[in-house]
Amino acid sequence: MSTLSYKFEIPIEKAWEIVGGLLIDGSLESVHDEFTGEMKLCEAGKTYLIMNLEQQRKKQKSQEFKRNKNQKRTKTSKIN
Repeated sequence: MSTLSYKFEIPIEKAWEIVGGLLIDGSLESVHDEFTGEMKLCEAGKTYLIMNLEQQRKKQKSQEFKRNKNQKRTKTSKIN
């Protein structure tokens, strides 16, 4: 997975023309995030790999949040 390191502006119609062409020729696959509604573009054949990595990242982030929350509770109870 890669991200462009810079931003550039092109008309929305041109962006969809490019994306549509890549989807039609099979270079890219699209997945819609059921929670955010965002469309995610993945290299053909790597959709499930990327979705799995994203799911693992979300799970890890949630676990870290819970851990931090529990640590704050412990510190507060020690003070009282």
